[in-house]
Amino acid sequence: ISNAREVRTARRVAVERAREYINANLTESIRLSDLCKYARTQARSLEYGFHEVMGISPIGYVRATRLHRVRRLLRSTAVRTRSVSVIALDCGFWHLSQFAVDYKLVFAESPSATYRRTLAQLPRAERRRAAPIEQAISRAATITPVHMRSEIPARC
Repeated sequence: ISNAREVRTARRVAVERAREYINANLTESIRLSDLCKYARTQARSLEYGFHEVMGISPIGYVRATRLHRVRRLLRSTAVRTRSVSVIALDCGFWHLSQFAVDYKLVFAESPSATYRRTLAQLPRAERRRAAPIEQAISRAATITPVHMRSEIPARC
């Protein structure tokens, strides 16, 4: 029993070290090997520790932490000056389409829906400052690429 307790304690310490590293480097690329080096443990031990303590894998914890940080920013006044994409990139997401899918799975709404709702809740004066960013996003969304247009240009 003493040995099992020591193993659990060592895993908890490793998880805490890994969480410190994650929080300090959330915007950077974080690999399992980086976490293991910082936590001074083997990959499998860290996996077991995260499942025991957090109920999730280390990389799943990184993703969840990033998603919650994005949501917190999207629900704050950061939306006045930054777009959804910029906020996601600043939080360490590199694949924006996968980010949007993960966000919707976790929060049951798209990141842009959170963004729009937060903008709508801002006082009118603050909305005006955010308006150019939102307008640029909506203009970009309405631009249809040439290959997707229904009309075909006449040949000369």
